[in-house]
Amino acid sequence: MNYLFVVPRDNCFGFLTIPPGVVYVATSLKETGRNVYGIHLNYESDIEASLRKKIIDNNINVLCIGGLSDQYNEIKRTIELSKHIKPDLIIVVGGGLITAQPKLIMENIGADYAIVGQGEITICELAEALEGQIPFRDVAGILYFEDQKLVCNDSRPEIRNLDAVTMPDYDIFPYAQVPNDPININGAFKRTVNITASRSCPYNCTFCYHPSGTTYRQRSIENIFREIDFLVSKYDIEHLLIIDELFAIDENRVSEFCEFIAKYDITFSVQLRVDSIDEDLLHKLKKAGCTSISYGLESADNSILKSMKKGTDISQIENALSLTRKIGFFIQGYFIFGDIEETIKTVNTTIRWWMKHLEYGINLAMIRIFPGSYLYQHAIEQSIITDEIQYIANGCPLINVSKLTDQEFARLIKKITYLNSEFLGLTTGIEPEAINDDGSHAISVECMACGSKNLFPDVAFEYRNVNSANSFCCKTCFQKINAQPSKVISKNTYKHLLDAFLEKYFSDKLSGGKKVAIWGVTEKSLALLLGSKTLRDHVVCVVDRDYQIKNKKVLNIFDVFPPTRLIDLDYECLVIGASGYEKDILKNLESMNVNVDVLDI
Repeated sequence: MNYLFVVPRDNCFGFLTIPPGVVYVATSLKETGRNVYGIHLNYESDIEASLRKKIIDNNINVLCIGGLSDQYNEIKRTIELSKHIKPDLIIVVGGGLITAQPKLIMENIGADYAIVGQGEITICELAEALEGQIPFRDVAGILYFEDQKLVCNDSRPEIRNLDAVTMPDYDIFPYAQVPNDPININGAFKRTVNITASRSCPYNCTFCYHPSGTTYRQRSIENIFREIDFLVSKYDIEHLLIIDELFAIDENRVSEFCEFIAKYDITFSVQLRVDSIDEDLLHKLKKAGCTSISYGLESADNSILKSMKKGTDISQIENALSLTRKIGFFIQGYFIFGDIEETIKTVNTTIRWWMKHLEYGINLAMIRIFPGSYLYQHAIEQSIITDEIQYIANGCPLINVSKLTDQEFARLIKKITYLNSEFLGLTTGIEPEAINDDGSHAISVECMACGSKNLFPDVAFEYRNVNSANSFCCKTCFQKINAQPSKVISKNTYKHLLDAFLEKYFSDKLSGGKKVAIWGVTEKSLALLLGSKTLRDHVVCVVDRDYQIKNKKVLNIFDVFPPTRLIDLDYECLVIGASGYEKDILKNLESMNVNVDVLDI
């Protein structure tokens, strides 16, 4: 049998990465000698065409896909699309989505089999069962249907010895493309990949869920650096994102890691706890090449930290942030609001502390509640979530489990949006210095905190990041500087980047003479039409709810019609030009029984 591992579409324009978990699982199956293929849908402009080619060309029998709870809709859509391409395709789903809610998801997502928890061993045994070598009932850690009834086998023990897991085979996925999509690391766009040095976390914060298990386990330092050796030599990596839930709790382990990585000419980022660091440890990290540290801050009110079961207090937060900034790291961290015990008083305690310490650049956010967490179970028990699958299908939206009234909760959302924008806003002091031979830009950015000017010599621009805020790190005071690089490049340069991207996007999407309709006469739809001749050539209709007001020809070419025109029209694709109204428009399409491919742009 032939197996295809699919990474679902996640973000059309963001930093592209390949989750390590799926690479480990696919590698384990490939090691058994089976034919294993991979596809990352973030790298594919036309999902259906790419899936069809991969499935048909490689005669795929089993498609494996996974992700997290907020990817439910995309995973479900990919499963439906794959089944349409090949109806007898066997679908296996895994990841945090299924591990958090196995029965609920299996009964709704359209998969044939599910792998709960870590999949390296389970996928190999499931393959044996699919190929008739062993009975399904002997495979621990799976769910499947038998006589139209859902069967849940016994759970599989966690993999304790992570060094025993096969080293990931990066050739299964388009891994070589990942470093070519560099991200901003403190003012320089570096060839970056992520790795894991451990699994799970020894703590049980109420808002957290650990899809990789309940026991904290670490790879040996030697095992980690076997992988780093390979990544650096093959892909010329410049920066490592160590994406563990918790990088380390043992100072000796951090010291050993620093000794090893100092031999490489690369930088790295880690996540630590505020109660696990001291000045000596931070100096070691700095000397070894660590540029950024993320802390789980969560609140500046001790009663909320206790309610969250963080095991930390505000004095430890103050000490960690002060030392980290003093030694010169870029600080990442959030204060999150909406805990069960949150009140106006606790909110104000955190905001007052935050206002006094803007130098740390801490972001404010609301708690999002995901399946598997303590808060999620609380919301179920209190009937705050009454329809679980609908909640997940809605993307796990913000809900109020706190002691705030719903009105206070809604006002808090608006308040933190304002505070982030007003006090962590974009610097106006950004100027072009030079354009390098490789097309990158040298820019000068003024720090809003200390007023110093920082030269960043090699900032790369492309459409995915040119028009969004980038976080830079002041070289003088180590304050976070939010700057929008598109402010420093000429309009002609930006337009060239945008138009080139749009033309390639629509050329891929509308290949084969596909016809397209546009919903919404907006600045966005006009920009898309102006930027792509291919789009203009393939448009058959433009609709808008306010068609009577917007009845002038768009670009003096296209008449504007009411949305009902879409019912009997001959076309294959729809572009939504009305940003912010996507859900409403999709509901309208459903009510009109219109089934077309909505282009994700």
